[in-house]
Amino acid sequence: MKVAFLLVLSVSFASAIGIFTDKGPIGSRFGIPGLNASYDYIIVGGNGGDIVGFLKVTNQSWANMSSTTAHDFQTTFPADWPEIEIAPFAIGPNDGVHNFASLTIGLLATFSRGNVTISSNTADAPIINPAFLIHPHDLTLAITASKFARHLASTSSLHSAIIEEVIPDPAVRTDAEIIAYLRESMVTFYHVSCTCKMGKRNDSMAVVDSKARVIGVTGLRVVDASVFPFLVLGQPQATVDMLAEKIVEVVLGDA
Repeated sequence: MKVAFLLVLSVSFASAIGIFTDKGPIGSRFGIPGLNASYDYIIVGGNGGDIVGFLKVTNQSWANMSSTTAHDFQTTFPADWPEIEIAPFAIGPNDGVHNFASLTIGLLATFSRGNVTISSNTADAPIINPAFLIHPHDLTLAITASKFARHLASTSSLHSAIIEEVIPDPAVRTDAEIIAYLRESMVTFYHVSCTCKMGKRNDSMAVVDSKARVIGVTGLRVVDASVFPFLVLGQPQATVDMLAEKIVEVVLGDA
């Protein structure tokens, strides 16, 4: 699933954050008091953000990475594959006084892989390990993305509206400090996928074949985002719709 984190800014234009408490419908995720309820209201209770940007890492940023890291990104993903998603939201601490805005940063090119473990007893809950940021390349990209968010906030277009950076503390500057903040504050974009990979029957990680049939099980198909073999760019709804349309044709053709 996509990993996301926030740069929270105190701003001079109005937002509705002050009306919320810290008790959101999903429960606590942020390690930072005051963000959960506003995040739930905007993301879960609404229809997402008004603006979303998909960005490529700049040549200068690649140059600042190790040659191995840059090479792995550039050879694993297509040349036109954006690595970073950025979306502004009216999310901030609930102090009832100030106005806040956040730049939400998402990682679209990740190397970390989680896992889901189940038992033969259907009464046992699955063990879900998202394994966020366990791969060093993901940490490098997360640091790069967070620095870009700060750069964006400092541009002439936004700087005049920003009073100060609130979260993380402006004193958080070193890579180690940024990583500590990211581990404390990261959440997901809720685009859970890739847990029932579609692949060839001789692929030990494949769960369904190209017709969405569960391998080794008769009469069962999986047709949702879980069969993606890798995380798709952007929002997954259109891809799920196209997948469903394709599998409907397959089912009708097999009838």
